[in-house]
Amino acid sequence: MSLLCLGGMKEIALHTNRQYSGGLVGCVSHFTLSTDYHLSLVEDAADGKNINTCTN
Repeated sequence: MSLLCLGGMKEIALHTNRQYSGGLVGCVSHFTLSTDYHLSLVEDAADGKNINTCTN
C-alpha cells in the first residue's frame, strides 16, 4: 500500500527557502492519478485531522 499525504509542513517557509509561506487551502475530495486510478480522499482516508465535506 502506498500513502499520499496532503497537508501542512511545520516552518514551511524555512524549509522551502521562502518559496512557500502556507500550505494547502481549499477543497480536494477526489484525485485522479491516471484514467484507471481514482482516489476518493475523504472516504478512503487512512487518517486525518480537520477533514470536512467539501461544499460547492
